[in-house]
Amino acid sequence: MGKATFTVTINETGEQKSATIYVREILDGVWLNENNEELKQTDGLTKNTLFGQKVRIKLITEDSPDGRKIEVEIKAKINNEYIDLENNEDNLNLILEVKDNQAISELFYLNPIWYNEELESYNYDSHSTEIDIERSITFIFNAKWENQKEEYKKLDFPKDDAKKLKPVAYKRNYEELIGLFKTDNSGEKHKKNNFENKFINNNSEIKSIVDGFIEKVIEEDITISDIETLVEEKATALWNTAVKQVQNGNLDDRPLYWARNKMQAWLKRNPLFKDQIDFEKSIIKKGTELDNIITLFEEKSRNYTGIDFSKAGNKRKILITGFDPFLLNSFDHKYKRGFNILQSNPSGCVALNFQEKSIENSFIQTIIVPVRYSDFDGSQQNDKGEGKGIIENYIHNWIDQVDMIITISQSLPGDYNIDKFATIRRGGFNDNLDFTREDNSKALNSNDEWIETSLPKEMTNAPFVKYNWEFNRVPNPKKIKPTKGQKLSQGSGGDYLSNEIFYRVAKLRKEKKPVLPTGHFHISKLQNENVREDFSNRKTKEMIMIVEKGIMEGIKGLKK
Repeated sequence: MGKATFTVTINETGEQKSATIYVREILDGVWLNENNEELKQTDGLTKNTLFGQKVRIKLITEDSPDGRKIEVEIKAKINNEYIDLENNEDNLNLILEVKDNQAISELFYLNPIWYNEELESYNYDSHSTEIDIERSITFIFNAKWENQKEEYKKLDFPKDDAKKLKPVAYKRNYEELIGLFKTDNSGEKHKKNNFENKFINNNSEIKSIVDGFIEKVIEEDITISDIETLVEEKATALWNTAVKQVQNGNLDDRPLYWARNKMQAWLKRNPLFKDQIDFEKSIIKKGTELDNIITLFEEKSRNYTGIDFSKAGNKRKILITGFDPFLLNSFDHKYKRGFNILQSNPSGCVALNFQEKSIENSFIQTIIVPVRYSDFDGSQQNDKGEGKGIIENYIHNWIDQVDMIITISQSLPGDYNIDKFATIRRGGFNDNLDFTREDNSKALNSNDEWIETSLPKEMTNAPFVKYNWEFNRVPNPKKIKPTKGQKLSQGSGGDYLSNEIFYRVAKLRKEKKPVLPTGHFHISKLQNENVREDFSNRKTKEMIMIVEKGIMEGIKGLKK
């Protein structure tokens, strides 16, 4: 291959002379991983290279003396247009030195903050998150000999498009992805101006926890042990801060929910866990270190393992559960007309409000559970599952240690119902992962088709609170119980996860402590999804007062 030339002026003993310098060719350049293996694209992406990993550059030269220096500038492109990299503190300008006609750089960190989440969209047919490959970041670099005239053309490398670097990252699952919808309600995604950030950024304490967590979890040399410590600290702080804020009068449960989603999405992006994730389905492989760390995050941020009645003394011990917000994707879900991205879950507000409070000589502990079938039955399949999960794992040990368990969830507006019957059968409506379960399938392998509440009847002495005697969605004015072994397609509270948590706790009670009062309290929905009504602190405060009276009457009804 021929050599390019240019002319320079040389000072020699005070006399000006012209000379022609031959510029050795830079033949090509490639990206290498940490093991010095050449990187190539597969299906338009460099799938074996993640944001958060380190890469290096190798330039190949011809006829070049050792020690010759090459100036290199790393560039990023989207759709063949150069872009500025966000929060760039990395040195994108390098000086490489030739040895044996090669010039190899030090390792270069692909900062995860550069990953563009707004490329992601959910495929409802494959139940997976996809990215727009054309809009994903492509890394190239240009090179020229050191001190070479600027007018001499810089060469872009790699020359082969398939060798240009297009790193990948963990793609958010359906639940995590919803938060990226733009706040202008256009249905587009945006990395910054999205609903997830809206709920987090408007709460300075929660924002500080989230930002601090993300900053640490994507550090270059963080270890898995460091991440475990970080998760325990920050997830606990998240729960404690949410509790404190609600009990200080800001009754909103949504910052806790959206913060958890964002923090976990960034946690899963750390390349330490690259072999522990099914990247096509955005599912964490069971039994892995990441699976254990996510479990730890859930335990601390939902208070699963924080239940502590040591301060109860001689008071009665009451355990209360609430739920996450749900029915949130009002943009591209097939049922979007009934969804509201601004939705709170009043039961979550109740749980945060009553944590560690004393009522009627009783001491309360609470948890908040997700609206996800997988957490309840342990199955990672998107359409079927049966078995034990979080209820059996975290409530089982408290059955013979507490005096009452009240599970709470959102009902229709104005409803405050004590559900009489729970069924083992499911309706299978879409959950927060957009997973379903087979209609009329069992949640557990059990012969108990239905179980009755054992909550004190005195709860219905409270204003607005009444029994719901319905089952199979049929009015039951005569208050007739189902027959033994009768299959109920729906319990008093329906066939979704509120019915299921009622059934699962009642099953544990029946097996371990039959006299324990347990059951489900459906409480009023407060926001109108048809007009995308926002959260109301006033309405939530009024709701909590009604629920508190129901709990108080229930405590009064406990046997001495």
